[in-house]
Amino acid sequence: MDGRAIHCATVHLGGIRKYSHLIQPRSSMSAQRILVPLRRLWVWYDGVLETRPLVTQAISTGVICGIGDVIAQELIERKGWEKYDIRRTAKFSMIGLLFIVSGLQWQFMCCAYLLT
Repeated sequence: MDGRAIHCATVHLGGIRKYSHLIQPRSSMSAQRILVPLRRLWVWYDGVLETRPLVTQAISTGVICGIGDVIAQELIERKGWEKYDIRRTAKFSMIGLLFIVSGLQWQFMCCAYLLT
């Protein structure tokens, strides 16, 4: 993008108006500071998922269930942090960690056995 003007066209009541905006290019260094650690995290997660799939899926499901319960309590039920029920979040995370993944793993194994 090297600092050139970018022409943006917008539809406006039956015609097209062209607006020219000079957009400064974003620093590639700031983007790299964010993207490089995310890429490393993804590569690490993918490697662990390949070597220990059931444990990785169980932990991921537990974390996702816990985050979902926090969202439910704070955004849906609007309890506020002073009434936040950490025991409920821990219970829901444990349900995801112990039961959901093992049940889904069993279902997928049965389906793979029946379909092959």
